[in-house]
Amino acid sequence: MKYLMISILLFVGTIVQVNAQVFIKAEHIGTSSFRDKNNEKTGGEGSAMVIRGGGRIPISMKMNEDNRPTAWAIGLGGGYTKLTNENLESYFSLDEILNAQISLIHLRPLNKKWSMLFSLGAGIYTDRGNFSNVSLKNVMGQGGA
Repeated sequence: MKYLMISILLFVGTIVQVNAQVFIKAEHIGTSSFRDKNNEKTGGEGSAMVIRGGGRIPISMKMNEDNRPTAWAIGLGGGYTKLTNENLESYFSLDEILNAQISLIHLRPLNKKWSMLFSLGAGIYTDRGNFSNVSLKNVMGQGGA
């Protein structure tokens, strides 16, 4: 699934002529020991491999008299984390974390030096690696200014 998402982003980025901002990021978090609330080693260990990607696709952009943009855009993002945990209690031991989000973004100038950025969206955040198992409990709204 993660390779399909990356392939689609790369394919669309090479075919469609848009001024979009796209990023892909991969990281590996090495093996470390888990500790309890008394800072004692529990015998459990874990590591993680994280792949994230996203982009902003402009819908409209107008420049004002000071050459400052007023813009609308769609933001898309997603991430997949594969965890390798050993010797942990079952309720702490997740194998995968999957998320995907979409948002509407608005940028507007306030004066010659300052701008305001607004964002409103929703995302799916789940500890399952399969979207078919996702329910409404996994949907979360997000916003900011």
